[in-house]
Amino acid sequence: NAGSFPYFCRQHGDLYGMRGTVNVTTAPATTKTQSITVNIGAGTGSADLKVVVTPSLSAQAPAPVGSTVTFTADITNLPSGAVPATVSMIFSGPVTISPANLPTGCNLDAVIAQAVDCMATTPISLPIPVTVGFARTVTAQAVVASGAADTDPTNNQATATVQVRPRPFSRNGLPVIIP
Repeated sequence: NAGSFPYFCRQHGDLYGMRGTVNVTTAPATTKTQSITVNIGAGTGSADLKVVVTPSLSAQAPAPVGSTVTFTADITNLPSGAVPATVSMIFSGPVTISPANLPTGCNLDAVIAQAVDCMATTPISLPIPVTVGFARTVTAQAVVASGAADTDPTNNQATATVQVRPRPFSRNGLPVIIP
């Protein structure tokens, strides 16, 4: 919209003389186009990467708050063969990840909190230990990718969940009440 519009400071009003006019003019319409070419390469070769995530505890055994649970990502190339791969494991629920305890080639993600990124060559098993915080569950989701074209991307991600048991709340001298 072209024209003149009054301006004033909404916070201070006329105080300090903060009042004026803004003049808006229209620019002549011009059309400019630029052709660009985007080349997306699927990489060289082909692979069928697969990831499976397994927690150190069974689904029936809850992890106490503050305990360490190890989620292991097993990465393979089906049917076989060594392929350089990138693995990202993201944790839902409060966890503490110690960089000193991560496998070689793995680092904390610089952008996503509670995530680990690994560079590895298949086949490999990557144990990622975490300290579980106060929550009902902790879920680890692993995603694997490579520079090669993947013939079956449906098996490139996997999840595993561990139940968390909060420590019992108690006071000395009070009877134990079981719900």
